[in-house]
Amino acid sequence: MYTDVDQRFPNVVYLMMAKKLLTFVGLSLVFFIVAVVTAVLLMPQLKNLLNNDTAISPVVSHISTFVALVLTLLISWRRLNVKSQLKSYISCDFRYYGISLVGVLILFILVTLVNKLLGIGNPWVADLMRGNQITLAFIYFTILVLAPLNEEIIFRGFALNIGNAISGGWISVWLTIVISCGGFALLHTQYGYTTVIYLFVLAVWFAIVRIKSQSLSVPIVAHSFASLLGSLNI
Repeated sequence: MYTDVDQRFPNVVYLMMAKKLLTFVGLSLVFFIVAVVTAVLLMPQLKNLLNNDTAISPVVSHISTFVALVLTLLISWRRLNVKSQLKSYISCDFRYYGISLVGVLILFILVTLVNKLLGIGNPWVADLMRGNQITLAFIYFTILVLAPLNEEIIFRGFALNIGNAISGGWISVWLTIVISCGGFALLHTQYGYTTVIYLFVLAVWFAIVRIKSQSLSVPIVAHSFASLLGSLNI
């Protein structure tokens, strides 16, 4: 809805939209540059430290993504009022945590049964979850902490908010959910087609509990739980 100022000066609306767009593009550029530089610096160090080649790529990518996210949030702390948003994202009705975990468990049991019936294994996960104690510590920290934080902030945080800001209504909400969850699933094609389908449905569940609870901490916890179940199902 236009304010009195906007009605008299309609160009103000477009200027505000352009300013928000430029802010988004600028922060995205900062995020990308920091992530790439961090990954380049970390790669040789972790290659020498970890004795599992399969683990190097996800560990490096999630550490560099987390560093880039933190720096980007710090840069935009005042401009985007990050502090108040973080408070709203963390606080919620604790019943949603239980609901989200039950949903994850049901979906995990279903995909496990389907994979058993079809004789489909998870060789990539089996390759990932091996190595010495240092390697396993990095792997578990990545899949239980960094990956849930990074992916939920990006897909159930930024992506959902951007989609909902473009237009309102339940059609746009569900379209945003489908697109963001599709992107999330396509980032995990190393698991096999049944698991990718499972991850898409799981991502939709994360988006639903995110919207219902109005908290980003709920899908983060649910994501971590799903990763834990997946790591144990080798």
